[in-house]
Amino acid sequence: MIKIYNSLTRKTEKFVSIKDKELTMYVCGSTVYDVMHIGNSRPIIFFDVVARFFKYLGYSVKFVSNFTDIDDKIIQKAQEEGVSETEISERYIKKILKTYQKLNCLPHYKNPQVTHFIPEIIDYIALLIEKKGAYVVNGDVYFDVGSVKDYGVLSGQTQDKLIAGARVEEKEIKRSPSDFNIWKETKTGLNWPSPWSEGRPGWHTECVVMINEIFAGKIDIHGGGSDLKFPHHDNEIAQSEVTHNHKIANYWLHNGRIDMQGEKMSKSIGNIILADDLVDEIGYGPYRLLILNVPYR
Repeated sequence: MIKIYNSLTRKTEKFVSIKDKELTMYVCGSTVYDVMHIGNSRPIIFFDVVARFFKYLGYSVKFVSNFTDIDDKIIQKAQEEGVSETEISERYIKKILKTYQKLNCLPHYKNPQVTHFIPEIIDYIALLIEKKGAYVVNGDVYFDVGSVKDYGVLSGQTQDKLIAGARVEEKEIKRSPSDFNIWKETKTGLNWPSPWSEGRPGWHTECVVMINEIFAGKIDIHGGGSDLKFPHHDNEIAQSEVTHNHKIANYWLHNGRIDMQGEKMSKSIGNIILADDLVDEIGYGPYRLLILNVPYR
């Protein structure tokens, strides 16, 4: 018997896969505007071990981890260097894949890129609008959190005590301050034509669409860092409930973050140790053991 702590139910539960001896797992990956620091590598290493464990038990494993290859930080970096966003994203995808190899991680089943799924994302947003889960304001599209009764079910951020998430803009034009952008009208950086405007998708819609397209339904495990519970994973669940009446995955796993001198390790703060630097210094074996030597949560 395998038991897993499910972040969704906050209980340790017996694991039962959707299909016998098959594991479907999606883990939110990197936004590709820079190389990985050791905090970024923690979910990569932990979920690599999860995948290896299930393979050891004889499961057929489909482990997918994405690359977010369109984002404000990518656009900013491209503008600073005077190159295209695609050049930035492709450069760092190659570097990050090499870091995966140096950390002795098994190749993933797929590493989807957001920009390869734009038509599917547009269709998904149109379905959200059709099902009254989203609305259009001046070329932007927002998800209506009021359309989901249990919004915030993963993190516990219930509607009466909601705080705006890191990538949720407060705008008076929204029905609620907690409604989040799923299509942004913009002519800055990469953009695509849509029924609403020329623009690009919102972060929270990208992963749920890629999961839906690759797995064509509910998956066994959705994973990521604990900092993604709200708003990202809650927002994924909310959209999936509107479009397909399920919470994406039966089990949600979240690893804890790595702090540096009492603060969250972050590129924006600058308190980072690069993954490549540490693996070059001590080797992948000690590196992985350091990451895995404490409870993953």
